[in-house]
Amino acid sequence: MPVQAASTPGNGRVALVVLGFVVLLVLRLAHVIAWSWWWITAPLWGMALLGVAAFLVTLGKRR
Repeated sequence: MPVQAASTPGNGRVALVVLGFVVLLVLRLAHVIAWSWWWITAPLWGMALLGVAAFLVTLGKRR
């Protein structure tokens, strides 16, 4: 029996971020765009920064 991934509310957003990163990565490696690697990886670290910001806001509301 195949194992199915659990459906969580954030799965769609994470998949979209990873898709954006992969698209930018392929375009960069194919020399279609000449952007800095900072911009290519921006979907990944941008999502991480949003997660940290949300955590800090949640932590601040508890006090």
